[in-house]
Amino acid sequence: MKKQNIFVRGMALLAVLACAESSSKAINTIVHSELTSKGFILDSAGAVPAAGGITVGYFSSTVPSYSTIQSWTPGNAVANLVTAGYIDLRTVAGGQLQANFDWDWPGGGAVIAGSKVGGTLNWTYNAALAGKQLYLFAFNSGTSGTPFSATVQNTSSAFFTSSSFSGSTEWLAAKAESWLLPSNDSIPLNVNAIDIDLSSEMIVGTDGVSPGTTTTAILMIPEPSSASLLALGVAGLVALRARRKS
Repeated sequence: MKKQNIFVRGMALLAVLACAESSSKAINTIVHSELTSKGFILDSAGAVPAAGGITVGYFSSTVPSYSTIQSWTPGNAVANLVTAGYIDLRTVAGGQLQANFDWDWPGGGAVIAGSKVGGTLNWTYNAALAGKQLYLFAFNSGTSGTPFSATVQNTSSAFFTSSSFSGSTEWLAAKAESWLLPSNDSIPLNVNAIDIDLSSEMIVGTDGVSPGTTTTAILMIPEPSSASLLALGVAGLVALRARRKS
């Protein structure tokens, strides 16, 4: 009888340890913050955006090519993202925003002066998504969607729809090789501008800081104005006429 009790207790302990191990791998933690010493997003004038915000997510189906994404304008980029199967991490079932979470400008987090974009997102681990490449998109107008209070369970897709960031005239698109959805919660995944390889992973945007400085600012690209498009058209006609004469 004593041996049986020891066996039962041993099995119970193993079950507890198994549950603890399972629960420790149940949540993924995704962090985005903007730091003066690491990297931050600015508009094309070199200023912190007064409105707009960021979205971090993945594509559920085939990822559009760089050239396809670059052909989108700030005004139609969000609708194109939704059509292409882009999923904002805040809309994944089981997502939970932590205290002071804010990915919109102007926000309430204590990050670079005037920026205030940052926050931590927890969501239930899904083995089917492990290893998915994450992308970061930023816009200079509107909001990402219906706001939720701090530490709330997100069960809807209200955070990112075709109408998110409406009115944007500038945007940014980037990824980093390290931004892969983890298979457990052992290390939080940081999705920060400093991780981007500006030579190969900046899809739409540019490095706004001179080489040799300790910070990296990523500038959003403005939508071509009617005047600039007209100027390009006139220049093309002039070049074509000169070519015909020669």
